[in-house]
Amino acid sequence: MKELKRIVIMFVACILMINIIGCITTNKDTFKDQFIPTESKYTNTDIGFTIKFSRAWNIYTGAHDCPKELKETFKAARTKNRETLLLGEMGSGIIYTQIVAENVDIEPFMYYKYLNRNTKNTIPVYIDAFLVNDLKIVNWRYEIYDKNEPSEAMKGNNIRVLAFDEYLLNVNGRIVRIRFWSDISKDIYDTFKPNIKKIINSMEIL
Repeated sequence: MKELKRIVIMFVACILMINIIGCITTNKDTFKDQFIPTESKYTNTDIGFTIKFSRAWNIYTGAHDCPKELKETFKAARTKNRETLLLGEMGSGIIYTQIVAENVDIEPFMYYKYLNRNTKNTIPVYIDAFLVNDLKIVNWRYEIYDKNEPSEAMKGNNIRVLAFDEYLLNVNGRIVRIRFWSDISKDIYDTFKPNIKKIINSMEIL
């Protein structure tokens, strides 16, 4: 439980660091959405997309229905121009997911470059771009460390904390960020790759 709390705290800190588009917080849901557990399907009619998860995921669309340790994550990412659409966990915190909508109309790769330039304490691992149902998606993998200098971690003098597998796309004039993260020891890139790939490939624009 202590390790789980540490992972969540580190993630919230990361969210605060990359809170780069808006700075006025709000508790009001901006977009109309719903998650249907029987279908494991999330639909956001305002932005205009659907995405499906496997039954192994626990999905939450608001701070009111999520576990206590995830409530701060909902609050940390919410600003005037940004909203967390959903949070999810699988295997009691083995791996997490979050979908965030950014009110900015920009190409996904340009947004990746902006994030990569302005996000501290990260080491990029991988970058790729591909199409899903004619939708351009940028896949950005990176790691976040628990100290101020990532370069020290690469020398073996630091401890890796979180590994991220993030997908950036522009949906009807808004950036949608779909990220998965886990403790580095869980080997998110290989162990969960089939599950994540299936989720991303289910993305459809309304």
